[in-house]
Amino acid sequence: EIHDKEVTELKKRMDFQSREHMKVLGKKHKDKQELSRIKREAQQKHVQTAVIERQKLKELLDKRQSELEAKLAEIKREFAIEKDATLKSFKKEYDENMEKLEEELGSQLGDDDLNGE
Repeated sequence: EIHDKEVTELKKRMDFQSREHMKVLGKKHKDKQELSRIKREAQQKHVQTAVIERQKLKELLDKRQSELEAKLAEIKREFAIEKDATLKSFKKEYDENMEKLEEELGSQLGDDDLNGE
């Protein structure tokens, strides 16, 4: 979306520059054949410049995308590590609570057995 916006802005700006350049050429040159030749050359230059600028934007997009993919991979890796640590922590807490409950239950049952005899 950002890339598309940048491309649209680039196109508008370059088209405006091209139109302005053609107006200036029309005022400078009165010979129609020479003006036609110069305009063709200017249009070719405009197209080449536009292609180069689009390539630069494409390279920038590719660079941004690869950086984001690398960040995403890092975040996924960190998430997996954090998830494992959290699960281990919960399991440890669960095991400790179960052990305490078993001890309490065992001591209560043991006390009841002693009282019942």
